Amino acid sequence: MTVFAPVLKIRNLARRWDMQHVPIMIEPADYRSVVDDIQNALKAGGVPTERWRASWMLRLPTKILMLFARRAVGRMAANELTTLAGADVEVLLHPSDLVISGRALQAAHVRAVLAEQLTVTRAYLTWDKQANEFEDRTRTIWRELAAGRRAAAIAAIGELQDRLHRLEVPYEEWEILFRQTLLLERAVLRAGHERARRGAVRLAATLIAAAPLIEEATKVVRETAQDLGIAGRARRRRVDRRSA
Repeated sequence: MTVFAPVLKIRNLARRWDMQHVPIMIEPADYRSVVDDIQNALKAGGVPTERWRASWMLRLPTKILMLFARRAVGRMAANELTTLAGADVEVLLHPSDLVISGRALQAAHVRAVLAEQLTVTRAYLTWDKQANEFEDRTRTIWRELAAGRRAAAIAAIGELQDRLHRLEVPYEEWEILFRQTLLLERAVLRAGHERARRGAVRLAATLIAAAPLIEEATKVVRETAQDLGIAGRARRRRVDRRSA
């Protein structure tokens, strides 16, 4: 990204836009799916965007780097280098960097949205091998949760927390992994609350559906009790007459 950073800076200065970088690592084969995930995340966060092919000035440096690396798939990703353009904000997705350009408040909002949503994409937010493996594990747990296997996800999170405490990575990466773990825990709690809510809704629906039967049963019990009361009083009167 440092190769074409001046191009972005000049353009942003002309627009009076801020520029923020989010270091990421994307395997070239995953580039398209990550672009899709980011666009969907922005839309969910209230930032609809249009997808544009990045200009040749931005694609060319990446193509040259991939040419030296002799990575055919990487060259394909360089050809597809994408900008997501919204109102007063643009997100350029490079295989090793995510660049947010826009008005200060809008750029900050987009970064906050992506800080949460990037966790469940195929993009790595860390660069150490151990940290990457940890991120792979979090994705596995996300899939468990999405499949409705909440108990398995809870058990896996416990193992993940222990692993995080033993992990030896730079603090900046550890902090990212810690945030990802917290997001997982929150998602598990929400899933539990949603499950309890659905159970309560089903119970309420059952009670409403059974209300006529309950009312009829109550009426029968009341009438039976009245009949028993009448019969009991009549029996006592007969006993009293005999005693007299």
